[in-house]
Amino acid sequence: MSLVSCLLSPVYGAEVTRIKIKKVGECVKVIVSTDASQYKDTVLHNPQRIVIDFKKSFSRLPKEITSSYLPLLKIRTSQYTINPPTTRVVLDLKNKITHSISLIKGGLEINLGKKIQPSQKELPIKPKVESKKEPKVKPTKKPKVKLTEEIKKTSELPSGPEAFFYNPRGKRDPFRPYLGADVKDTLLDIGTAAIVGIMWSPKEKYALAQDSRNRAYILQEGDHVSGGKVLHIKKKEVIFLMRVFGGRKKVILKVTPKKEEK
Repeated sequence: MSLVSCLLSPVYGAEVTRIKIKKVGECVKVIVSTDASQYKDTVLHNPQRIVIDFKKSFSRLPKEITSSYLPLLKIRTSQYTINPPTTRVVLDLKNKITHSISLIKGGLEINLGKKIQPSQKELPIKPKVESKKEPKVKPTKKPKVKLTEEIKKTSELPSGPEAFFYNPRGKRDPFRPYLGADVKDTLLDIGTAAIVGIMWSPKEKYALAQDSRNRAYILQEGDHVSGGKVLHIKKKEVIFLMRVFGGRKKVILKVTPKKEEK
């Protein structure tokens, strides 16, 4: 549970509080306890994963939960956005499987089913034609070989729905906040930014930054900014590691709180 969730969750009310994993027959069930009323799920590939966003909610979950039941490898969680608040839950899978999501009392239930076989192109099958009785003639070896190969290929055709594969080339990163179709970069530009506050404890460290458009950003160590990332958050300053021509350099922004208006 993060310090930001503790401070802001009373305002919005909705929370994601617990995740339980259990094995039922050949299926794996993931039960998410939450009072959030809206969610959106997305299936992504390479690697295979299911992403579920709970809107208008704050996370009270650990950042990672390991799984003992395949094909579920682990579950990752994060406070994806603060304003509006969104909790993101990511199910990392070993392979492509069927799944279903249903609302239950007190939360959400995700059922992970069997592995989906890769699809193959269907082979043409010749229609059966009733032939008149003719004198028995010994068939040549060549037609027998063709008939055997055709039956073998036809028997290998899988049943079920055709598999879908997602090509991420040229598409936006689904883990990056979307602020509008005309906005190409939503990361903080530290060249025009100011650090207006720091919430600091030995376990959790957050910095509140503001850009030239008065947009607010909550930063943690390791978060990406335009041209670099957050290296360290200290009690009175934030250290960034920025990419420059031929190497990298450290940039330090100190806390500059807003002056009180008269």
